[in-house]
Amino acid sequence: AEDGIRYLVRSRGLGDVYKRQESLFCEVLNVSRSPVRNALGELVDEGYLQRIQGKGTFITESKYHSVHGRRDKVIGFVTPDMKTSFASKVVVGIEGVLSQKGYSLLFGISNHDDQQERDIINRFLKLGIDGLILLPSNKTSRLMDEIQQLDPAVTPVLIMDRRIPGGDFNYIGNDNHAGAYTCARHFQVRGFKNVAFCCGNLNVSAVAERLSGFVQGANNNGLHLINHYFVDQSDLSGSKDCYLPKTFLEKATILKKYAPVGILAENDEVAINLQRQLENAGLRIGVDFGLIGFINSEEGKHNQPALTSVSQNS
Repeated sequence: AEDGIRYLVRSRGLGDVYKRQESLFCEVLNVSRSPVRNALGELVDEGYLQRIQGKGTFITESKYHSVHGRRDKVIGFVTPDMKTSFASKVVVGIEGVLSQKGYSLLFGISNHDDQQERDIINRFLKLGIDGLILLPSNKTSRLMDEIQQLDPAVTPVLIMDRRIPGGDFNYIGNDNHAGAYTCARHFQVRGFKNVAFCCGNLNVSAVAERLSGFVQGANNNGLHLINHYFVDQSDLSGSKDCYLPKTFLEKATILKKYAPVGILAENDEVAINLQRQLENAGLRIGVDFGLIGFINSEEGKHNQPALTSVSQNS
């Protein structure tokens, strides 16, 4: 927080805008007064700010032109979490490119919470960011009004990985449909006759695209999709073509009947969890079932055996 305040005052001249409004810094950065005061105190010592008794704290005139003449700009990045290798690689990649272009990165973690995501973005906008990169949370149903009203010429917005309705913004993502289609073809080449898709959340556009590609791949390669044998009214998948990991364990006898079954999981985390459940139920990977994940995470590489996975560029 202290580094962020010091940077904003040096590069954007926010000292003369906020004056002594420490409470606004606390609100925008979601921190206590202590780091705010420490940062402002250091800026006074460095000569960027001056305190005038009875009036407040102001940016110094001697620093004003050099501060406003800087080319550094700030790009905000919001991600649902930092638990996966994919998320960490994205942050490292973005920061590396921005630093080469004279930009700085300010990022927040939404913890897959829609409201927290909105709060972070609103704080970033109050700070006057020069652009926003958003990897939406799983629960995001639409873009918030604040983003829709932004002038893309002033504050461009880039959506990553997950398409969400509510605005016509720049989007960057992987070809999930083609990747999943290739998985179906891989199973066919490996001699599988029966296949299945496993996921936990179809509301994420990337997962829905993977399901669509896998179903098309199964149909075009003469594979039998057995998911409808697993799904009933109690399952929460939302589609007859996919199902939750717990369903495998509940209906393992059906899986054994159609073994070997090639299974594509929505991501590596789901795949590893599913493998453990099936092995605990007495099924053998490579014999009763084959398994492919998505993202090609470090966790999958260290799994036993190493997980076959679709590489998701970051």
